[in-house]
Amino acid sequence: MQDRTVRLIRNAVKHLPVRELYDYIMVLCESDEALLEAIDTSEVTTVIGFASDLVNRMRGELNKYEWPSFEIRCLKALDEMDVSEEDFIFIDAYGYPQPIKDNAELLEIIGLGKILGCEMNKKQYRIPLVWEMYGLVTVEAESEQEAIKIALGPDCPLPEGNYVDDSIKVDDITEIEVF
Repeated sequence: MQDRTVRLIRNAVKHLPVRELYDYIMVLCESDEALLEAIDTSEVTTVIGFASDLVNRMRGELNKYEWPSFEIRCLKALDEMDVSEEDFIFIDAYGYPQPIKDNAELLEIIGLGKILGCEMNKKQYRIPLVWEMYGLVTVEAESEQEAIKIALGPDCPLPEGNYVDDSIKVDDITEIEVF
């Protein structure tokens, strides 16, 4: 698969809704043979689509076959499911429809999730951490109490230090940021 194609899909995953991402990948298949080989587009196009399109397709298939058990099972399952005609769904190999919730799920279904190394459900978090350090500082003072006061004061620079083992923890005063 071309590096350019991978970059385009990764970028599209962040910005396009599921249906538009699916259409975009199908368009990219026309210009990248490796992408086309990575997914079986003939299989994908028969099992992914809007619920209304798939119902019509399955009803059309009923007239073609003498024993259309797959299509009957699909239609029965669609009738029993709580899906709207505009839901974007996938029909598994057993004929059971499943809604496609997000881009990560779409890429897994069509076999590109691991190939692209995409992790769409992951977000970046900024976690506030605190930990302890120890070190030595040299100060001039007339007494031990005055030396401690100077060492802890704002005018004394922090010394080079070493991490205190197992002292790291999440700072519960600062909020965790998601971006």
